[in-house]
Amino acid sequence: MYVNANTTASNSSELKTEVVACDQGDIAIGGGGFVLGNINVDQIGIVSSGPLDGNTGTAPTIWTVTARELDSENQDWALRARLICATP
Repeated sequence: MYVNANTTASNSSELKTEVVACDQGDIAIGGGGFVLGNINVDQIGIVSSGPLDGNTGTAPTIWTVTARELDSENQDWALRARLICATP
């Protein structure tokens, strides 16, 4: 088991999405995201977090996280997506 992570650019964009994937052949067993930067994190909301792929009979391998500013802060912030992967 291991964790992969990707981080968006740090800027004042109001909406951010980040995607992270397992290494080839491995599967996702969980994931999530969080906000980074000198910003009031109470003003940022995670609006979605979940597997991007996988369906009946197929395990997910990719996770996507989306966050948006609840009030326009005009401050730099970044979104980090994390994914817990395992070898089946």
